Amino acid sequence: MIRFLRKLLWVDLKIERADIKIFASFTVIVGAILILGGYLLNLLNESILLTMFLFAMYAGFYHLHGLNKNAIYDVQQKNQTLFSIYNTINPTVPLPLMTGWAAQPELIYTIIREISFEEPKTIFEIGSGSSTIISSLFLKNKNIGKITSIDHDEKYFSHNLSELQTYGVSDIVDLNHCPLIEQNIGQKKYIWYDLSNVDIPKSIDMLVIDGPPFKTSKHVRYPALPLLYDYLSDNAIIILDDANRKDESEIIELWIKLYPNLKLKFIDSNKGVAILKKS
Repeated sequence: MIRFLRKLLWVDLKIERADIKIFASFTVIVGAILILGGYLLNLLNESILLTMFLFAMYAGFYHLHGLNKNAIYDVQQKNQTLFSIYNTINPTVPLPLMTGWAAQPELIYTIIREISFEEPKTIFEIGSGSSTIISSLFLKNKNIGKITSIDHDEKYFSHNLSELQTYGVSDIVDLNHCPLIEQNIGQKKYIWYDLSNVDIPKSIDMLVIDGPPFKTSKHVRYPALPLLYDYLSDNAIIILDDANRKDESEIIELWIKLYPNLKLKFIDSNKGVAILKKS
Protein backbone atom coordinates (compact mmCIF):
# COMPACT_ATOMS: atom_id res chain seq x y z
CA MET A 1 0.00 0.00 0.00
CA ILE A 2 2.82 2.41 0.91
CA ARG A 3 4.62 1.61 -2.36
CA PHE A 4 1.38 2.26 -4.27
CA LEU A 5 0.88 5.64 -2.59
CA ARG A 6 4.48 6.68 -3.29
CA LYS A 7 4.05 5.85 -6.96
CA LEU A 8 0.67 7.62 -7.06
CA LEU A 9 1.96 10.81 -5.46
CA TRP A 10 5.47 11.19 -6.85
CA VAL A 11 5.39 9.34 -10.17
CA ASP A 12 1.84 9.35 -11.53
CA LEU A 13 0.64 12.60 -9.97
CA LYS A 14 4.10 14.22 -10.03
CA ILE A 15 3.67 15.92 -6.66
CA GLU A 16 6.96 17.34 -5.44
CA ARG A 17 8.22 16.13 -2.09
CA ALA A 18 8.58 19.71 -0.84
CA ASP A 19 4.84 20.24 -1.35
CA ILE A 20 3.61 16.96 0.10
CA LYS A 21 3.62 18.16 3.74
CA ILE A 22 1.48 21.20 2.95
CA PHE A 23 -0.81 19.16 0.73
CA ALA A 24 -1.17 16.34 3.27
CA SER A 25 -1.69 18.69 6.21
CA PHE A 26 -4.38 20.66 4.39
CA THR A 27 -6.16 17.50 3.27
CA VAL A 28 -6.04 15.95 6.75
CA ILE A 29 -7.32 19.10 8.48
CA VAL A 30 -10.14 19.74 6.03
CA GLY A 31 -10.97 16.04 5.89
CA ALA A 32 -11.10 15.83 9.70
CA ILE A 33 -13.41 18.84 9.87
CA LEU A 34 -15.70 17.40 7.21
CA ILE A 35 -15.81 13.95 8.81
CA LEU A 36 -16.41 15.42 12.28
CA GLY A 37 -19.16 17.64 10.91
CA GLY A 38 -20.65 14.69 9.06
CA TYR A 39 -20.60 12.59 12.23
CA LEU A 40 -22.32 15.29 14.26
CA LEU A 41 -24.91 15.89 11.55
CA ASN A 42 -25.37 12.16 10.87
CA LEU A 43 -23.92 12.60 7.36
CA LEU A 44 -20.77 10.55 7.82
CA ASN A 45 -20.90 8.73 4.46
CA GLU A 46 -21.46 11.97 2.58
CA SER A 47 -18.61 13.72 4.39
CA ILE A 48 -16.21 10.85 3.60
CA LEU A 49 -17.14 11.04 -0.09
CA LEU A 50 -16.63 14.82 -0.05
CA THR A 51 -13.21 14.37 1.55
CA MET A 52 -12.22 11.91 -1.14
CA PHE A 53 -13.44 14.34 -3.79
CA LEU A 54 -11.29 17.13 -2.32
CA PHE A 55 -8.23 14.85 -2.37
CA ALA A 56 -8.88 13.97 -6.00
CA MET A 57 -9.35 17.64 -6.90
CA TYR A 58 -6.09 18.76 -5.31
CA ALA A 59 -4.26 15.73 -6.70
CA GLY A 60 -5.50 16.69 -10.15
CA PHE A 61 -4.29 20.25 -9.63
CA TYR A 62 -0.81 19.08 -8.70
CA HIS A 63 -0.82 16.68 -11.64
CA LEU A 64 -1.58 19.52 -14.06
CA HIS A 65 1.08 21.60 -12.35
CA GLY A 66 3.62 18.81 -12.94
CA LEU A 67 2.57 18.37 -16.57
CA ASN A 68 2.91 22.12 -17.16
CA LYS A 69 6.42 22.18 -15.65
CA ASN A 70 7.46 19.22 -17.80
CA ALA A 71 6.04 20.86 -20.92
CA ILE A 72 7.92 24.10 -20.22
CA TYR A 73 11.16 22.19 -19.62
CA ASP A 74 10.67 20.22 -22.86
CA VAL A 75 10.11 23.41 -24.90
CA GLN A 76 13.14 25.11 -23.33
CA GLN A 77 15.33 22.09 -24.04
CA LYS A 78 14.18 21.83 -27.66
CA ASN A 79 14.72 25.56 -28.23
CA GLN A 80 18.24 25.39 -26.83
CA THR A 81 19.18 22.28 -28.83
CA LEU A 82 17.70 23.73 -32.04
CA PHE A 83 19.62 26.98 -31.53
CA SER A 84 22.81 25.00 -30.94
CA ILE A 85 22.22 22.84 -34.04
CA TYR A 86 21.59 25.82 -36.34
CA ASN A 87 24.47 27.80 -34.84
CA THR A 88 26.83 24.85 -35.30
CA ILE A 89 25.71 23.83 -38.80
CA ASN A 90 25.22 27.43 -39.99
CA PRO A 91 23.07 26.25 -42.91
CA THR A 92 22.50 28.31 -46.06
CA VAL A 93 19.24 26.43 -46.78
CA PRO A 94 16.43 25.32 -44.41
CA LEU A 95 17.22 22.13 -42.51
CA PRO A 96 14.85 19.12 -42.57
CA LEU A 97 12.07 19.12 -39.99
CA MET A 98 12.88 17.54 -36.62
CA THR A 99 9.32 16.70 -35.55
CA GLY A 100 6.92 13.77 -35.64
CA TRP A 101 8.61 10.52 -36.72
CA ALA A 102 11.80 12.36 -37.67
CA ALA A 103 14.78 12.41 -35.34
CA GLN A 104 14.17 14.85 -32.49
CA PRO A 105 16.50 17.84 -31.87
CA GLU A 106 17.94 16.19 -28.73
CA LEU A 107 19.16 13.17 -30.72
CA ILE A 108 20.67 15.29 -33.50
CA TYR A 109 22.25 17.63 -30.95
CA THR A 110 23.83 14.60 -29.22
CA ILE A 111 25.18 13.25 -32.52
CA ILE A 112 26.66 16.61 -33.52
CA ARG A 113 28.12 17.18 -30.07
CA GLU A 114 29.86 13.80 -30.11
CA ILE A 115 31.13 14.43 -33.65
CA SER A 116 32.53 17.80 -32.51
CA PHE A 117 34.54 16.29 -29.65
CA GLU A 118 35.40 12.82 -30.98
CA GLU A 119 35.73 13.56 -34.73
CA PRO A 120 34.75 10.06 -35.89
CA LYS A 121 35.99 9.04 -39.32
CA THR A 122 33.30 6.41 -39.85
CA ILE A 123 29.67 6.58 -38.72
CA PHE A 124 27.23 3.71 -39.12
CA GLU A 125 23.62 4.88 -38.85
CA ILE A 126 20.68 2.53 -38.39
CA GLY A 127 17.58 4.34 -39.60
CA SER A 128 17.97 7.26 -42.00
CA GLY A 129 16.26 10.66 -42.16
CA SER A 130 16.80 14.19 -40.89
CA SER A 131 19.69 13.05 -38.70
CA THR A 132 21.46 11.74 -41.82
CA ILE A 133 21.14 15.05 -43.65
CA ILE A 134 22.13 17.28 -40.73
CA SER A 135 25.01 15.06 -39.60
CA SER A 136 26.40 14.88 -43.14
CA LEU A 137 26.17 18.68 -43.51
CA PHE A 138 28.19 19.03 -40.32
CA LEU A 139 30.77 16.48 -41.49
CA LYS A 140 31.07 18.32 -44.79
CA ASN A 141 31.65 21.62 -42.96
CA LYS A 142 34.39 20.03 -40.86
CA ASN A 143 35.76 18.04 -43.80
CA ILE A 144 35.89 14.84 -41.75
CA GLY A 145 34.17 11.48 -41.78
CA LYS A 146 31.70 9.45 -43.82
CA ILE A 147 28.31 7.94 -42.97
CA THR A 148 27.02 4.49 -43.88
CA SER A 149 23.27 4.55 -43.35
CA ILE A 150 20.60 1.85 -43.71
CA ASP A 151 16.81 1.94 -43.97
CA HIS A 152 14.29 -0.86 -44.41
CA ASP A 153 11.44 1.21 -45.84
CA GLU A 154 11.80 1.57 -49.62
CA LYS A 155 9.66 4.72 -49.70
CA TYR A 156 11.76 6.53 -47.08
CA PHE A 157 14.95 5.17 -48.63
CA SER A 158 14.06 6.75 -51.99
CA HIS A 159 13.01 10.01 -50.34
CA ASN A 160 16.19 10.24 -48.26
CA LEU A 161 18.34 9.39 -51.27
CA SER A 162 16.77 12.32 -53.12
CA GLU A 163 17.26 14.58 -50.09
CA LEU A 164 20.98 13.74 -49.94
CA GLN A 165 21.32 14.92 -53.52
CA THR A 166 19.25 18.04 -52.84
CA TYR A 167 21.48 19.04 -49.93
CA GLY A 168 24.64 18.16 -51.83
CA VAL A 169 25.90 15.54 -49.40
CA SER A 170 25.43 12.32 -51.39
CA ASP A 171 29.23 12.00 -51.47
CA ILE A 172 29.30 11.95 -47.65
CA VAL A 173 26.64 9.25 -47.17
CA ASP A 174 26.44 5.67 -48.43
CA LEU A 175 22.69 5.03 -48.07
CA ASN A 176 21.51 1.42 -48.32
CA HIS A 177 18.08 -0.17 -48.61
CA CYS A 178 18.06 -3.15 -46.21
CA PRO A 179 14.80 -5.11 -45.85
CA LEU A 180 13.98 -6.59 -42.46
CA ILE A 181 14.52 -10.34 -42.24
CA GLU A 182 14.46 -13.00 -39.52
CA GLN A 183 17.89 -13.57 -37.98
CA ASN A 184 19.23 -15.90 -35.30
CA ILE A 185 21.25 -14.38 -32.47
CA GLY A 186 22.22 -16.85 -29.79
CA GLN A 187 19.17 -18.94 -29.01
CA LYS A 188 16.64 -16.32 -30.14
CA LYS A 189 15.18 -15.09 -33.40
CA TYR A 190 14.92 -11.38 -34.20
CA ILE A 191 13.58 -9.27 -37.06
CA TRP A 192 16.42 -7.03 -38.23
CA TYR A 193 18.12 -5.55 -41.28
CA ASP A 194 19.61 -7.68 -44.04
CA LEU A 195 23.20 -6.41 -44.25
CA SER A 196 24.34 -8.90 -46.90
CA ASN A 197 24.72 -6.18 -49.55
CA VAL A 198 26.10 -3.45 -47.27
CA ASP A 199 29.76 -2.44 -47.36
CA ILE A 200 30.22 -2.26 -43.58
CA PRO A 201 33.23 -0.15 -42.53
CA LYS A 202 36.00 -2.25 -40.99
CA SER A 203 36.29 0.20 -38.10
CA ILE A 204 33.12 2.03 -36.95
CA ASP A 205 33.85 5.04 -34.73
CA MET A 206 30.21 5.98 -34.09
CA LEU A 207 27.13 3.76 -34.19
CA VAL A 208 23.77 5.59 -34.22
CA ILE A 209 20.73 3.38 -33.56
CA ASP A 210 17.28 4.78 -34.40
CA GLY A 211 15.63 1.74 -35.94
CA PRO A 212 13.88 -0.54 -36.65
CA PRO A 213 10.52 0.81 -35.41
CA PHE A 214 9.82 -0.51 -31.90
CA LYS A 215 6.43 -1.95 -32.94
CA THR A 216 8.18 -4.45 -35.22
CA SER A 217 8.87 -6.90 -32.38
CA LYS A 218 10.12 -7.06 -28.79
CA HIS A 219 13.74 -5.88 -28.31
CA VAL A 220 13.89 -5.19 -32.05
CA ARG A 221 16.99 -2.94 -31.70
CA TYR A 222 18.97 -5.46 -29.66
CA PRO A 223 20.72 -7.13 -32.66
CA ALA A 224 22.60 -3.92 -33.52
CA LEU A 225 25.45 -4.59 -31.09
CA PRO A 226 25.78 -8.38 -31.35
CA LEU A 227 25.94 -8.08 -35.15
CA LEU A 228 28.16 -4.99 -35.36
CA TYR A 229 30.26 -5.08 -32.18
CA ASP A 230 33.28 -6.67 -33.90
CA TYR A 231 33.30 -3.77 -36.39
CA LEU A 232 33.51 -1.10 -33.65
CA SER A 233 36.79 0.71 -33.14
CA ASP A 234 38.51 0.65 -29.73
CA ASN A 235 36.99 3.96 -28.61
CA ALA A 236 33.68 3.67 -30.43
CA ILE A 237 30.60 5.64 -29.39
CA ILE A 238 27.13 4.06 -29.50
CA ILE A 239 24.09 6.38 -29.50
CA LEU A 240 20.64 4.87 -28.91
CA ASP A 241 17.48 6.92 -29.40
CA ASP A 242 14.18 6.43 -27.50
CA ALA A 243 16.09 5.31 -24.40
CA ASN A 244 13.15 6.25 -22.16
CA ARG A 245 11.09 3.37 -23.48
CA LYS A 246 10.91 0.17 -21.44
CA ASP A 247 12.07 -1.92 -24.41
CA GLU A 248 15.18 0.20 -25.00
CA SER A 249 15.98 0.26 -21.26
CA GLU A 250 15.93 -3.54 -21.23
CA ILE A 251 18.09 -3.64 -24.38
CA ILE A 252 20.71 -1.43 -22.72
CA GLU A 253 20.81 -3.77 -19.71
CA LEU A 254 21.27 -6.76 -22.01
CA TRP A 255 24.07 -5.00 -23.90
CA ILE A 256 25.95 -4.03 -20.76
CA LYS A 257 25.61 -7.58 -19.45
CA LEU A 258 26.99 -8.92 -22.74
CA TYR A 259 29.69 -6.23 -23.05
CA PRO A 260 30.66 -5.12 -19.52
CA ASN A 261 33.32 -2.75 -20.88
CA LEU A 262 30.61 -0.35 -22.06
CA LYS A 263 30.11 2.85 -20.06
CA LEU A 264 26.61 4.35 -20.08
CA LYS A 265 25.65 8.02 -20.11
CA PHE A 266 22.00 9.03 -20.25
CA ILE A 267 20.81 12.28 -21.87
CA ASP A 268 17.53 13.38 -20.32
CA SER A 269 14.93 14.40 -22.92
CA ASN A 270 11.37 13.68 -23.94
CA LYS A 271 12.34 10.40 -25.65
CA GLY A 272 15.69 9.89 -23.95
CA VAL A 273 19.09 9.36 -25.57
CA ALA A 274 21.67 6.86 -24.33
CA ILE A 275 25.39 7.08 -25.05
CA LEU A 276 27.55 4.00 -24.56
CA LYS A 277 31.32 4.13 -24.97
CA LYS A 278 33.84 1.34 -25.20
CA SER A 279 36.57 1.52 -22.56
